[in-house]
Amino acid sequence: MAGSKDDKKPYYEMISERLIKQLEEGTAPWQKPWEAGTQRMPHNPVSGTRYKGANALWLSMQGRSDPRWMTYKQAKSVNAQVMKGEKGTMVQYWKFRDRVPKKENGKPVLDAEGKKVMINVELDKPKVFSAVVFNAEQIQGLPPLEAKQTIPEWERHERAEAILAASGANINHDQGDRAFYSPVRDSIHLPEKGQFESADRYYATALHELGHWTGHPSRLDRDLSHPFGSEGYAIEELRSEVASLSVGEELEIGHDPGQHASYVKSWIKVLKDDPKEILRAARDAEKIHDMVMGFERDRNQKQDNQAMVSPAAAERLHKLDRDAIEGYSPMESWKMMQAEAASNGYTARIDLNKDRDDFASEFVIDYQDKKGADTGIQTNLYADSKMETSIHGRRLSKFTSNDSESQPRHLREAFQEHETAKGAQPSSEGEKAPQRPQAAETGQQIGKDSTLPLKLAEKYAQNFASEADRDRFLERVQDRLNKETEQAADIRIRESVAVNNDSDMER
Repeated sequence: MAGSKDDKKPYYEMISERLIKQLEEGTAPWQKPWEAGTQRMPHNPVSGTRYKGANALWLSMQGRSDPRWMTYKQAKSVNAQVMKGEKGTMVQYWKFRDRVPKKENGKPVLDAEGKKVMINVELDKPKVFSAVVFNAEQIQGLPPLEAKQTIPEWERHERAEAILAASGANINHDQGDRAFYSPVRDSIHLPEKGQFESADRYYATALHELGHWTGHPSRLDRDLSHPFGSEGYAIEELRSEVASLSVGEELEIGHDPGQHASYVKSWIKVLKDDPKEILRAARDAEKIHDMVMGFERDRNQKQDNQAMVSPAAAERLHKLDRDAIEGYSPMESWKMMQAEAASNGYTARIDLNKDRDDFASEFVIDYQDKKGADTGIQTNLYADSKMETSIHGRRLSKFTSNDSESQPRHLREAFQEHETAKGAQPSSEGEKAPQRPQAAETGQQIGKDSTLPLKLAEKYAQNFASEADRDRFLERVQDRLNKETEQAADIRIRESVAVNNDSDMER
């Protein structure tokens, strides 16, 4: 825990000094084997988030058996209390981007409502924020740590195997007793699976090498040119080891420290020469984790046919999400529109905007209907999380926003318009589209039999999201059909959703 003397030191020096001591003792987080299913990485049970980067490493080094950490206020919010005399542990957060008004010719740009348009900008120097957190062992009133429900062996191995396959990495089982990644050949080399003491150990090793694989210039572009045994090689090994901790826990395959004793002296020397190296290592380890686990997320999205994300869009979304100010992440906006599309039976696909300029959106979301046909519906998603939706180039969103009510509503309106237009066109199977009845024919139907207009109304009513709206619409249709003085030609179903509640039908 941080003491008064430690509080005066830079954060990176605190971590480096503690880490050097633990490396010498053989107790650094990645020097200890973690069994499959063990819950060790620090997380915040109140906010539901895991700690990342240097904060995750720093909290893992505190010698606590409980991985739960939270602030004093968060403990009080769940009717718990930090025990008297307990000292907290400092964590830090870095803000690399800021939100500022957009300007043209030195003047703020205003939106349709007269409000300033805000954009995210990269900061020349990151802003640093500190917080003090307490471990669950220091807090009274918390429920006991729940034992993590272990994923069945076959399931966790299937997940790991799927990640390796989805990565597209060139994996060769051609080694007798060693595992390595070759940057020159861009290939991973491993012993046969049967040579490992367990399947968990095999996948832990394979994913560790996949961590090195992410450093290729075409991926995360780290310096992999250093020969085996050099300090540069040891630095790369440090990154992959730290990443293996979080990947191993998330997949519940554990962590095998392997034969890394030869790196200890190099790690200690590097940290003594440059204490800030631990921050760079933790940052790169987080990127490795995100890329490796991203293969599983992308695969699941494709399998579920709920959403598709291009590799370039996925990488950009994750980067913006990490740097975003709370409430302004394009990742959250994408998930919101993806969920809305899925709930209506549509498939959303996101990619980078190929025609992007200084004023265009960062991403473009396209939608396919229930039959897999293109809809002409498109959502432009900006880096600050705001959106606007259009159909066949006609804008439905009155203004760009990330509002959780208006934006999904605009998308639903687009879906309804698409369904209505589709019902008026011949299908691809050569069926004739329903024709509007002639006045004389419809008059006979209304006078004696209202089946045809009611069927048309019921078909159209399916486009309404609310059951109450559907019932109200059909009641109005029935009411007008029952009026003997009404002429059939006066009634027709609108071709698009009405804006006002009292104009579902037009005379």
